[in-house]
Amino acid sequence: MLDSRRAILESVKDVSSTLGLVASLLYSSKRGKVPFSVPLAELISHTEDSDFQHGVLHGALAILYAMGAVRFDGDGVAAGSRDSGFFLGGLSKFLDKSVAAIDDPLDDKRDFAKVTRVFETARGRKDQQVEVDQQPLHHRHIVNIVVKARMKREWQLKDVYLHEYDDDWKQYHLIGEALREECSATDLESDIGFAHSIMQAHLRLRSTQYDFHRSINPPVKCLEHISETSGAYTEYSYRLFVVENIDPSLSVNSHLREETGHGPYRWFTREEILNCCSAQGELIIFSTPALLKHLEPADTPVCVRGADDPRHRTSILKELGYRFSKRQLAGAALILAFLLALQLLPRVVGLLQISDPALIGFAAWAQIVSTIFTVGSALVLAARALLPRHED
Repeated sequence: MLDSRRAILESVKDVSSTLGLVASLLYSSKRGKVPFSVPLAELISHTEDSDFQHGVLHGALAILYAMGAVRFDGDGVAAGSRDSGFFLGGLSKFLDKSVAAIDDPLDDKRDFAKVTRVFETARGRKDQQVEVDQQPLHHRHIVNIVVKARMKREWQLKDVYLHEYDDDWKQYHLIGEALREECSATDLESDIGFAHSIMQAHLRLRSTQYDFHRSINPPVKCLEHISETSGAYTEYSYRLFVVENIDPSLSVNSHLREETGHGPYRWFTREEILNCCSAQGELIIFSTPALLKHLEPADTPVCVRGADDPRHRTSILKELGYRFSKRQLAGAALILAFLLALQLLPRVVGLLQISDPALIGFAAWAQIVSTIFTVGSALVLAARALLPRHED
């Protein structure tokens, strides 16, 4: 019985290896985003010349066809779509070495991106590095742009970096975009042109309204991560540009608008970025802290003279901390104490029954000045607290 089980296991491993090769052929046949057809004769040529092996191949193709993972095109077979191609690529890594992924990997999930994530997450486990090919299935080249300002955070001025929201990842990232075609890192001048188009499309800024600080741009940085959109283990290459001397103030009405399909926008501190989460619980993408580690804060220029802060408003205490420093609040307290003293001066003169005309006149003028200062200070503080614009 033991020998029989061993024979079955060895047979299954041989079949799995053959099917892994077939799935790999279907995955690698794509050109760019389009899956190309592989002739059936070529698939059959990679199996042993036996009715059993051919039957296994037919059964595997029937299952994949029923799942929508492959389609038949004349005398050939191709991946059903771009995402199902990634699924076949991830599956082939396991079949090739006959390594099981996890129990019931499909569960009740029907989205190929989620199915791919199951295999790609398992493939990335460190204890399987010897048995499973660890190379990424996918590659994306991304141009990111650093826009730095200074705003009130936690009662003091801090450096903040502009981010925008990604609907697919459900996280915030630096201003930027991935190249549409699947290609390796492009040359610097091509990326500069792409960066200018990003500034125009995302922030409505013309190339004459800002400059790129070329002297501190780091080289292309590569990171590997499982994609939130396709589920594929992906290599991301990043070109980072630092902006300096933005001429206009970045306002919600003019530049940080969401009507064009970009945004919402947020300004995050370096501490929030390194934590991958803002003080309000908004998630920040994995690449931002990895990229900013290569930039010294002191060498990154504050490029915005003034900018709106398009955050969701929270408690009054937190909003005060976003708009005033401790020194400003201390100054406001001294002004209020001075105004209170002016208000009390006429009453003190009356209580002491002082009859000096000069002092009585001074007390009357103090009451007038106190009223003017009170109204003026209240208006200034209200404008400072209500308006989101930061000109510091």
